[in-house]
Formats: sequence, structure tokens, C-alpha cells
Amino acid sequence: MTAARYLTAATPLRLAVGGLTVALPILAIEEHGDIALGGALAAAFAYRGRPSCSTAERGAPVAASSPATG
Repeated sequence: MTAARYLTAATPLRLAVGGLTVALPILAIEEHGDIALGGALAAAFAYRGRPSCSTAERGAPVAASSPATG
């Protein structure tokens, strides 16, 4: 698959997901009147996809040791 074909296929899906991250919290607030629910959804979408620890943050590999081996 060429880069142009990949971008052509992936762009509509990425735009739809991007719109959903905005629309769903707003819809939750409108339908339920619960700002906390909308905020929780917005936070969940903002956190989605972020790694817990990137390669840059990890640095060099550290040898694992257990309490038994010291």
C-alpha cells in the first residue's frame, strides 16, 4: 500500500474519531445535564492512546532484580 492510498483511506476515519471526541461529551451534557459526565468523557478521550511511558522517558534498559537474588 502506498503512502497516498493509506492517507486517502485513513483520513476520513481519523476525522470521524476527532469529531466524536468533541461531540460525545457535549451530547452527554445536553442529554443528561451532567457536566461531570461530559468532563469524564472528554478526559477519557484526551487520555486515549497515550502510552504510559514513552521510550524517551524510560531511558536505558535496567536489569531486573528480584528480592531473592538481590
